[in-house]
Amino acid sequence: VSFINRGTNYIYMQKGEGNKTPYMKTFALCGLGFISNKHISAIESLGDKLLAVCDNDATKKDKCPYGAKFFEDFGEFVKFVAEMQIDYVAISVPNDLHVEMVTRLLKNTKAQIICEKPVVTSVDDLEKIDDSRVNCMHQLRYYNLPKINPNKQYNVLMNINIRRDQWYFDSWKGDAIKSGGLLFNIGIHYFDMLVCLFGKPKSCKTDALGHHYGVGSIEFNNAHVEWKITLDAPQDNQYRIIRCDEF
Repeated sequence: VSFINRGTNYIYMQKGEGNKTPYMKTFALCGLGFISNKHISAIESLGDKLLAVCDNDATKKDKCPYGAKFFEDFGEFVKFVAEMQIDYVAISVPNDLHVEMVTRLLKNTKAQIICEKPVVTSVDDLEKIDDSRVNCMHQLRYYNLPKINPNKQYNVLMNINIRRDQWYFDSWKGDAIKSGGLLFNIGIHYFDMLVCLFGKPKSCKTDALGHHYGVGSIEFNNAHVEWKITLDAPQDNQYRIIRCDEF
């Protein structure tokens, strides 16, 4: 949790660096699920102001921070963002809703958008969100990653062995249509980190993919990666290993 907090705060600071004006920046937040607390904490830690929150569940109004206006209707929320000229909008809703929300905000507001991963779950939607105002949450790239020598070749073994209990699979995260499945909801963090290390992939291959596991490989110009992700590890034997050997 502390790492996620640190990553979220750092991303917010990075996005603000290009604007050196002294005024307090304004934010709006769409979605009051678990991860929304990380966004709220990051905004508060920077001394900025959360002006509006949107969630289609009216019972979550009590989670709305003091001073922020609550919206149940996304259309009214977008109008408020535009009228108030809010600087940033954070989106933390189920993955299948990202594209529609991002495109409506791009069309109707001037706000910068900070969207939870993945912004899209289909390549067909990439053009819709191809805009410099769209920023995706990939916190692992802000970790202290090792320096890779582009002139050397690497064999990489990535083994992500973690546990997700039944609540995970009963929620929208366990619904492949809403979340994009294992690769988009969990694997995307680690694949993004590999891209930050080795650059654009030459090819990708998935050898096996199920509800709880995935196995495949990725070829980069200077690296061959074998990866495996499992979600049914014993509670007391979870690990994330990325081994990188020169050859």
